[in-house]
Amino acid sequence: MGHNLMLLKNGYEFTLKAITAIPLFFICSTVLADSVGCDDAYVQLDTAVLVINVEPTGVDDTDNIQCALDAAIATNIPTVRLGKHTYNISNLLVENFKGTFEGASISSTTIQVIDRSVDCAAFVFSNTYSSAIKFSNGEPRIRYMTILADDPCVDSEFIFSLLMFTGRPATNTVCGNDVIFGVVDRIKLVELATDRVTRPIAVFTDSLVLGDGCINNLLGTFKLNRSEIIARRGILLGMKSGAQVDINFNKFSMRNGLAVEIVDANQSTTIFSNEFKFVKDKLDGIAFSLISVTARTENAMTPAFNRVVIHKNKFDVSEALRGEIIRVRSDYLPKKITTLITDNTLLVGAEPEGLDLLFVHASGKGVSKGLVSGNALGEIRAGIRLEGSVGWTIVENSGFANTSSPPDIELGVATSACIVGPGQNATVDDFGAGNFIL
Repeated sequence: MGHNLMLLKNGYEFTLKAITAIPLFFICSTVLADSVGCDDAYVQLDTAVLVINVEPTGVDDTDNIQCALDAAIATNIPTVRLGKHTYNISNLLVENFKGTFEGASISSTTIQVIDRSVDCAAFVFSNTYSSAIKFSNGEPRIRYMTILADDPCVDSEFIFSLLMFTGRPATNTVCGNDVIFGVVDRIKLVELATDRVTRPIAVFTDSLVLGDGCINNLLGTFKLNRSEIIARRGILLGMKSGAQVDINFNKFSMRNGLAVEIVDANQSTTIFSNEFKFVKDKLDGIAFSLISVTARTENAMTPAFNRVVIHKNKFDVSEALRGEIIRVRSDYLPKKITTLITDNTLLVGAEPEGLDLLFVHASGKGVSKGLVSGNALGEIRAGIRLEGSVGWTIVENSGFANTSSPPDIELGVATSACIVGPGQNATVDDFGAGNFIL
């Protein structure tokens, strides 16, 4: 004979079948599993460790994973866990999740976005960005899995992102608490052959129309750690209000450059100890930028300040014919971008005739007080070009090719108060005023 025991934990009621012949201490030592209101055949709560486990169906797992995440939000369960399987989804929309969404490991847990399963046009109709997995507000931590996509949109258009972190939706005019604290840790994102993914990761305000919704208030932090992105492009960043972003110890294999793109941000960004590789694909010889930081002057809502530190990264552009490794641009003085580029290593190829490859290209009066120091440039033929920039310092770099055309360092018209240090074995053309060539 047995009877039912009703347990209450964190405001959530669980039912336990107890056997009267077994002492209570034995019951308490076992794993207690129960329903969270999803499909019990695939979604179960492990009450001993407060983890919602999701098993694959073999077909479309979207509803089960969405239900598990929603249940975790409703009941304050801290973890939703996928097993050592492949899961198929269309798109997940998760709001105010404060927990961990994880797999078993990068190699054993895979989320496959089903081809032509996401209604991307519906996102656009609602003035929001299309995404396979979108987290709004909250403190989501995503780890230990691989996410794959080929042709996600129903209408075979481009999906904006595979994984997006944002604040309040564009339709919400109350912008208070427009905050996201996101972490991506040890995951792999792969865009397959059709090139239908605009960006694997986006940390951006969720509004397609300037002036609509909460477009200038996205506060918080974001961290991308020990992950890998294999795609045309990498991550788009545009946080506001002095947010902190860390991009550390990752590997980027890019077919179209733009591994890290920062647009109209007011954030402090650290890009540290990553490996960037430009991979020659069907777009042979394309011009690209692996790291791009811009403030668009036509956007009146563009914040006034952005700071970027690019330190101890490895850039492999041995397959590239032309492009810019680091691109910084702000043409309007009130929109300031400060950039520190230090101790990076550059690997270049055989450099055929006509190669046009820049390590740093900075332009605009708003690009001020930059530092380029201690970088090993691998005998690059065209190194650093400043146009209209103010107050840059270029010191203690090595590996310039020491050619006169193009020059290793070019200070363009309207540059001023820039300093080029001695002992760099670099040719310098100075077309500005008030610069110091030492």
